[in-house]
Amino acid sequence: MSTNSARHALDWLDQNMHTSYPFSAAIGQRITSVDGRVLPSSFIVDLQLLVDNDCIGRPYALTSSDVREGFFMSGISKLPDALVVDIAYMGSDRVVHKVAQSSAIPLELDLANGATEAQLLAMRTFQLSPCGKTGQEALDNVSGSLVIGTCSDMKSLGTMVFDHDSAAILSPRVSLIDTGLRSVMVNGIRITSDFTLEAGTGVELSVSNGQDGSPVVTVDEVGNDNATYMSVDDVTAAVLSALGNPVRMINGIAPAKNGNFTISGGDCTDVLPSASDGGGVQISNKCARPCCGDVNKEQLETAMAALEEAQARLLSYYQSLSNNVNSVQARLSMLMLSR
Repeated sequence: MSTNSARHALDWLDQNMHTSYPFSAAIGQRITSVDGRVLPSSFIVDLQLLVDNDCIGRPYALTSSDVREGFFMSGISKLPDALVVDIAYMGSDRVVHKVAQSSAIPLELDLANGATEAQLLAMRTFQLSPCGKTGQEALDNVSGSLVIGTCSDMKSLGTMVFDHDSAAILSPRVSLIDTGLRSVMVNGIRITSDFTLEAGTGVELSVSNGQDGSPVVTVDEVGNDNATYMSVDDVTAAVLSALGNPVRMINGIAPAKNGNFTISGGDCTDVLPSASDGGGVQISNKCARPCCGDVNKEQLETAMAALEEAQARLLSYYQSLSNNVNSVQARLSMLMLSR
């Protein structure tokens, strides 16, 4: 959005802070909750709904006008530091369905200084996401956005509830569109973003074009339950194909008839279960012991003391020798200067 366009949009939105727009209330009429409290006109300054055109022709909405005129703001929930706006639909059958809900709107909008007009507009725009589970599939995909003027007048108000007559949304703010595929339900979980169909074991997926040109995903079973095995070799080949090639020999030695392979220890060798996971084998040399036992401890301590004493004598001799060398160098220097 260009700078001029964003500035004009903000100017227009700020003007809406003094009117009942985007609600269909008459000029000068205030939006009031069911308990008589007045909604500040400065809170919501624009709203846009996107509705599946499959709603048209349903018992609750025979025409496009019926669809557009049935939406209203059903409530505003106040959280500790945010607000949430609920959108509902009431059709000709007078049954009310909650269809969309806004993302959390902070009570303190962070309209940072230095932000561009386009950034300010984005900061004041919040998404409306479908609630689903209305019992009417075409109403499960209602989405859109709303723009906030200011939340300062909302801080003293708690949760508010509205009916259709007091908070109906202007019909031009409801757009009927061909939504197509919006979501997929898998085991009760709704998927609304891109996802991948992946073939599991024994399943093969293929994609082709249907008669109307749309893609068709075909799921085929790969396994053959009617396979006939004529010999042991046939069974072995089938098992190897399904599970892979097993270990048949170790160093050219085959297992026993029952399939077990025994590993036993020889001289100085223990073969025990692995203590880490219980599923492995631990091989250890039980003859590997320390070369020095407790009987040599006193001899080792005596040898260490003698070594330390020798080290001390060597250090003393080195210091004495160093002093003598320094003395000789000093005398030599004095002798050379006396010449």
